[in-house]
Amino acid sequence: MSKKNMNEQPVDPGNASEKRISRRKFLGTVAGTGAALGVSGLLSGCNSGQQGNVTPDVQVPVVDTGVDRPFGVYEADVLVVGGGITGLFAAKEAMSRGSSVIIVDKGPWGHSGTSGINWGHDMTTNEWVTDDGSSFVGVSIWANDGMVDQIYDAALGQAVKEARPVATNEQMGNFAERDLEGKTISKNAETALTADHGCFPRAFAQYAKRKGAKIFDRTMVTGVLLSDKGEAAGAVGINLITGDALVFRAKSVVMATGSYAWCYGWTGNTACTIGGPENTGDGHAMCLNLGLEMRDMEQLPFDCVQIYPTSTAYGMGTLGMSVVNHWCGLNKNGERYTQIMDDPGMALNSIFMRLTMREVYEGRALDNGCVYCDTKDIDTLNRYYRRARTRNRMIGYELPEKAELHWEFWENTSRPAALSTTGETSVPGLFYAGSGSQSWFGLAFIGCTGSGHMAGKNAAIRAKEVARPNIVWSQVQDALNGAYGKLESEPANGVRALSIYHKIQQAMFDGLSPLRDEKSIQGVIDALTEIKEKDFPIISVPSKSKRYNLDWRHAMEIPFMWDCVMGTAQAALIRKETRGTHCRTDFPKMDNANWLVNTIVQKKDGTWTAVTRPIVDAIVPAEQVAQMVPEIGLTA
Repeated sequence: MSKKNMNEQPVDPGNASEKRISRRKFLGTVAGTGAALGVSGLLSGCNSGQQGNVTPDVQVPVVDTGVDRPFGVYEADVLVVGGGITGLFAAKEAMSRGSSVIIVDKGPWGHSGTSGINWGHDMTTNEWVTDDGSSFVGVSIWANDGMVDQIYDAALGQAVKEARPVATNEQMGNFAERDLEGKTISKNAETALTADHGCFPRAFAQYAKRKGAKIFDRTMVTGVLLSDKGEAAGAVGINLITGDALVFRAKSVVMATGSYAWCYGWTGNTACTIGGPENTGDGHAMCLNLGLEMRDMEQLPFDCVQIYPTSTAYGMGTLGMSVVNHWCGLNKNGERYTQIMDDPGMALNSIFMRLTMREVYEGRALDNGCVYCDTKDIDTLNRYYRRARTRNRMIGYELPEKAELHWEFWENTSRPAALSTTGETSVPGLFYAGSGSQSWFGLAFIGCTGSGHMAGKNAAIRAKEVARPNIVWSQVQDALNGAYGKLESEPANGVRALSIYHKIQQAMFDGLSPLRDEKSIQGVIDALTEIKEKDFPIISVPSKSKRYNLDWRHAMEIPFMWDCVMGTAQAALIRKETRGTHCRTDFPKMDNANWLVNTIVQKKDGTWTAVTRPIVDAIVPAEQVAQMVPEIGLTA
């Protein structure tokens, strides 16, 4: 951070809008009075409850930016976009290496993203990972139906080893439950849970704050800023509470914004757990808008967790049947359909979902698409599921012996296609981190911790080696005009933003569920095209207030959601087989001979391209990979 002018008096955040002026006007005034070149004190507009450690110590640029709209400027070595598990592991590692860090979180600090569930109950040891990460490659191939970048995954395995997730959890003050031999007890154990959900993120959030991270929560990043040399130079954001504009300058930027589960719409699982309303794909869309290639966007992990006909909008009130308790799954005839998964080599979320979709495809599911979960022996299940029953009883709902469960979208495996072994994208200084493909089989936590550690480590290393990039200030002007233009626009026959927001969700729900075909996927593309042509020009925000205006937030989220759903549809259209959780009813077979590939989607100058690319097999040959991946499709 730049050094604060000691003569400056802090500005009351509550009066931000009255005390901020444009850079052009301000600099003209300063020049006229002969003021010093280094001036600090323009207000950032951070008025959220968790931002008390953020002092308005902004250094004003000494050049006329040409930006007419007011904005505050904050500087750090490393900017982390996303305050969930991944972002905080990145921030922790960067700070441990002496970097100053800014964390921008779209949701409430310590409560957004996956904070509701993944942090506390999915604490997983990394003892099985070899130092060189080679063991991680084999597991990743097995878990992801071969669709891996082996070089990157080996580096990710090393990062997982270095991240020490359990030890880090305990460093934050949350002690894992252990057996008499001192070994950690996982969520799947009969006796215990490592930590109650919600404890870890709160403690970690406080840790980051104590260590000096500058925290901006309830702040939506709307675009990545590039230097005149094409390097990542920071980002532009809007404080959702005050409506003030913020510019973040940094030598390295870590994108850790999580999944885009909310593009699929409300579900019982995503209401407060894996993917909350903040998860509208902002980070993925910003990568697409930078022209980055994104891989395997068609792969959307699902699980059978939604209790029907009565659903609870509380994550731990749901049941999950993938991986550990797949044997609970029954079809409409009361028959267990997952015997194949008794083989430990078959116990994968993706296989479970394909087997479940097979029951739907072949007419053995209920008419509403549900399957049954056998709950009569739930008291013998692990603590995670016993707790689900207890919490359902608290709200007066008793699970039947055969509970109807429906699938729900809870994550996405997509990431930039060309990630280096440092986590850096093809844009210099822009790093990407997230659970990625590791979310498929219950190692989402490891994927988050490892990639966050990798990105934070190398972002800090880069920050020590490079000078602070110059911002192209016209990008700031464009970004702010785009954001505030949505608020200020008054189109004739305007349509409220939320209505268009729901249209995008409905298009994805209708055409990109696990069972798809060319017609349904093309229907998504057609619907999105019509939405962009007819609805985008008439997006309306009725209230013109900048303060906590949800309609305005929805209007800013809509283009991001649109990009994510369109990218998913483009990838789904070209993968003409069934693989992972992508189940094509018009191509019901899995085909390793022809389709052991990654899908690559790119958006450039508004034009979409989608191609396939052979998997990276630098460590394990492709023919061996094919032998490791069982060809399980929609038909036996």
